[in-house]
Amino acid sequence: MCRPFSIDVRRRSLSSLLFFLLLIPSLNAGDKVSSDLIKALDEIGRKHYEVLRVGFGNFTYEYSPLGGSFSRFLEEELKTAINRSDYFELFVLDALENLDPAFKAVYGDLIGPEQVEALLRGRYFDEGGKVRVSLEVISFKTGYLVGKAEVMIDKKDIPEDFSLLPPDFEHALELDKEFEDVVGSS
Repeated sequence: MCRPFSIDVRRRSLSSLLFFLLLIPSLNAGDKVSSDLIKALDEIGRKHYEVLRVGFGNFTYEYSPLGGSFSRFLEEELKTAINRSDYFELFVLDALENLDPAFKAVYGDLIGPEQVEALLRGRYFDEGGKVRVSLEVISFKTGYLVGKAEVMIDKKDIPEDFSLLPPDFEHALELDKEFEDVVGSS
């Protein structure tokens, strides 16, 4: 009678172990991306003399004004990287919008969007097996570029459900080409 129970426990233990082993590569991929982004942020931050409170700008595909779902992935990885950075703090506008109105009335001046000192924005480029991410930090006080850095991310480190291309990007390119043909022929 005890034997079936011990076999069942072993199977469950083996199943749990296999699940954990399959999960490790995806955890490491995110850590790799975050650590690469931390290095890039530190490269920018070392050039500035104080900790900067940044807000997110847009993260767009190549030279278009649009971003794909990869933009959201990049923002999440940057949140992790900024949290670990010695040079930056992240102002999250969503958090301010969800504050208790009474708390916001008393402390709003200390934590409002006007407290953001710089904008972190970027572009990303499909480089075959990698994605090149170009980051820029721009000061709100001066309007000057605080710094910029680039990161190469292996596509294998990006979860498959994130697309580099903005939604309907191919269709938009076709429409743009048709528009150029019409304008060019008149």
